[in-house]
Amino acid sequence: MERGGLLAMDGSFSGNQDRGLQRQTSGASKNRRFWRRPRTVREALIAFLLAVLLPVVLVQAAIFYAWYREQRSAALQSDLELARAVGAAFDAFVRDVLHQELAIGLALSAVPSECGEACQEMLVASTREYPPIGHYSWVDRQGRIVASSEPRAVGRDISDRPPYREVAGGRDWAVSDLFLEQIDGQPAFAVIRGVRDPRGVLRGMVVAVVWAERLGSVLSVPRDRAGAIAIVDRQGRSVYRYPAVSLPWEQRDPLKAQPAVAGALAGYESTATQGSVVVGQSWIGAATPIRSIGWVASASQPLAGALAPLRESFLRILLLLLAGIAAGHLCAMVARRWLTRPIGRLRDHALAIGRGELTRRAVQSGPAELRDLAAAFNRMAEEIGRREEQREDILRMVSHDLRGPLTIIQGQAQLLLRALEKAGADGHQRLKAQAILASSQRMNAMIEDLVDSARLEAGTLRLAPRPVALRPLLLELKERLAGVLESERIRIQAPQDLPPIWADPNYLERILVNLLSNALKCSPSPSEVTLAVAHDGDQAVISVADRGPGIPPDELPHLFQRYFRTRLARERHWEGLGLGLYIVKMLVEVQGGRIWVQSEQGQGCTFSFTLPLTR
Repeated sequence: MERGGLLAMDGSFSGNQDRGLQRQTSGASKNRRFWRRPRTVREALIAFLLAVLLPVVLVQAAIFYAWYREQRSAALQSDLELARAVGAAFDAFVRDVLHQELAIGLALSAVPSECGEACQEMLVASTREYPPIGHYSWVDRQGRIVASSEPRAVGRDISDRPPYREVAGGRDWAVSDLFLEQIDGQPAFAVIRGVRDPRGVLRGMVVAVVWAERLGSVLSVPRDRAGAIAIVDRQGRSVYRYPAVSLPWEQRDPLKAQPAVAGALAGYESTATQGSVVVGQSWIGAATPIRSIGWVASASQPLAGALAPLRESFLRILLLLLAGIAAGHLCAMVARRWLTRPIGRLRDHALAIGRGELTRRAVQSGPAELRDLAAAFNRMAEEIGRREEQREDILRMVSHDLRGPLTIIQGQAQLLLRALEKAGADGHQRLKAQAILASSQRMNAMIEDLVDSARLEAGTLRLAPRPVALRPLLLELKERLAGVLESERIRIQAPQDLPPIWADPNYLERILVNLLSNALKCSPSPSEVTLAVAHDGDQAVISVADRGPGIPPDELPHLFQRYFRTRLARERHWEGLGLGLYIVKMLVEVQGGRIWVQSEQGQGCTFSFTLPLTR
C-alpha cells in the first residue's frame, strides 16, 4: 500500500486550520474594534431589544433636553419679570422719598435759618411715616447739617460726599451708594434732594438716610421654591436681599462679579446661571438696571428648584423606561426559552444522527419555522437511513458476493499452481498461475480497504481493544512477515519495560504492516527500516523510519487524504487505491491516538503515531 492520506490530511487540515484561526483572530480583533455580531439567540434578542430601545431613549433624551431649555427659559423669563417689578417698586420708593423731601424742603426753606426745635419736630414726624427711613436732615448750602431727626447728626459736614457735590453742582437729587452709617454702624444709603428758589439758587438740601435692612417693608415679594430678590448699588454691593440674609460688610461686594448683575450694571437686562456665594449652590437669575439711579434689581432661584417639575417628570419617565426595559428583558428571556429549547432539541437530534441513531425523530415544537425545520430534519434522517441501508447493502455485496468468486479464483489458482508444479510444467505456465493468484489477492485487499474505509467513515467498524504487550507483538509480527516482506531489513527498537497499550491487536497489526510495507518499498535495499517505540507520559509513541528519497513538501499536506497517490507511487506503478494511509489515520484516531510524519528530501521520512497506555 502506497503512502497516501495521513500526513496530507493532517498537514492540510492543520495548515487550513492555522489560516482559519488567523482569519478568525483578525476578524475577532476587528469586531472588538467596531462591533461583534450576536452569536446566540439570547444575544440577538438583547441586541434587538437595544436596537428598539436606543432610539426611544435618544428621542426621549432630546425631548427632555427641549423641556429643559423650555423650563429654564421660562424660569429666567419669570425672574426677569420679577426683577423688573422689584426695580419699579424700588424706583417708586425712591421717588416717594424725593416727593416727601421736596415737601420738607419747601417747608424748611420758608422759616429762618435757625429753625430750632420746630424744624427737628417736623423732621421727626416725617421720619415716622416711612419705616425704612433712619432719619431726615436739613443741610445748608455749605454742606453742614443744621437740623435732623437724629440729634447726633446735627453739625456734621457732608460737603465731601459725592451725592452732595452732584446736587450742589446742579442736579435736582441724587442717591448715594451703600455705606456704613457712622452713628449706628448700619448699612445705609442716602437720598438727597436739593431745594432751590425760583431763580434756581440752592437754598439747602434734605437728606434721607435709609436703613438697607428695613427695605423689606416696601420690597418684600414672596417667592416660590426658595427664590430671592436683591437690590444692588452702582458698586455691586448687595443693598437688600429677600429672604433676608445677614451679610458682613466685606461679603456685600461679590454680586458685581455675577454675570447677570454685571450685565445690568453695564446698562442692559441680563439672565444667567451662576453660583451663589450666600448658599453655595447653582442659581439661575435675571437682573435689570434701575436706570434712574444706576442701581440693579435682580431676582433668582435655585436651579434645582426651577427644574424640580422637570426632574419629577424625568424620574417618572425614567422609571417607566426602566420598567419597559425590565419587561422587554423578561419577554426576551421568555422568547429565548421558547426559541432555544426547540433549537437545543434539534441540535441533540442532529448530533444523534451524526452518531448513527437514524431511527430517532425530532419533536416538532416552537414557532412554525422551527416546526418546519424539525420536519425537515426528520425527512433528512429518513433519507439518510435509506441511503445507509443502501450503502450497507453495497458493502455486504462487495464483502460477500464479490469475495465469494475471488475466493474460488484464489483456490483454483492455488490448485492449478500445485498441479503444474507436480506435473513439472515449465516456468512460463507457473508464472501465469502465480499472476492469477496474486491479482486475486490484490483485488481482495482492495475490497477490504474499500469496506473498511466505508465502515470507518460510518462509525460502524467494530473494535475489540484490550491490553497489548507491544514488544512481543512487534517481534512476532516480524517473524510472521518473513517471506511476505523483507522482514530481515526491519530493525526493532523497543524497551523491555514498556507498559502494555490499549488497542485492538488486529487493527494495530494492520497499521504496522501498512507503514512497514510502504517504508520497505521506499527504502533502497539493503537499507534498514527502523521500527521504534518510546514512552511519552500516558501514551506510547511508535515510529517507522525509512531511508528513502523523502516526500516532497507540496505533497505533505495531501498525504493522508482519501485516494491520494504520491508522485513516487505513480512513477513506480505501485498498486493500490490511495486508501492505505487514509485508513491508517482513521484506525489510529478511532483508538484514541494521532499520527504525523516528518520528512526531508533525500533523507527519508518518519511516520509516528501514538496509542494510549493501559490504565
